[in-house]
Amino acid sequence: MNEDLALQSGLPLVDTVVHSMRPASATLRGDMRSSGMVGLLKSLRSYDPSKGGFEVYARRRIRGEILDDLRSADWLPRSARAKANPPTLVSLTVASDVQSHDVSPIDAAVSNDVLGSLETLPDRLRQIMIRHYWFGESFTEIGKLFHLTGVRIGQLHSQAIRALRRMEECEVEMLSKASCSAFQVTQ
Repeated sequence: MNEDLALQSGLPLVDTVVHSMRPASATLRGDMRSSGMVGLLKSLRSYDPSKGGFEVYARRRIRGEILDDLRSADWLPRSARAKANPPTLVSLTVASDVQSHDVSPIDAAVSNDVLGSLETLPDRLRQIMIRHYWFGESFTEIGKLFHLTGVRIGQLHSQAIRALRRMEECEVEMLSKASCSAFQVTQ
């Protein structure tokens, strides 16, 4: 099979990987798709059929190429970013997407509500949620930054989800702010 035909047949795989990484905007999605195509091409050229299934191999190469490209565009080294004071959740909102009209006002409002809820979490839990859902990092990748196992990050993620659900229940029941703030989340 020639490369052009293989690339065309691999487009759905690239799109699946990009979608699973949850890009924040259409512009980022396009950049990630381009990087993913490079990863697909590299995987086509270096694949050894005796080593196993192509799709699993290609997914890793596509995701890796996307992450490499995103990291190369980041002016702050990974180690410094992990140690730096994290940006506020307000700065992570989809304001840039709203300005470029890539996100509807309703989606922007929902994102702001979610981000506002995340502000109630302790810093470590908030960072886990942001890194997993906004940046598409796996629990293992996040665990390396916090010097924890991927399993422990999964447990902390579950704890954060439970805390957010309690906060949502609190809002739905329209309890007083004092009783809502009584939910303490331990790390």
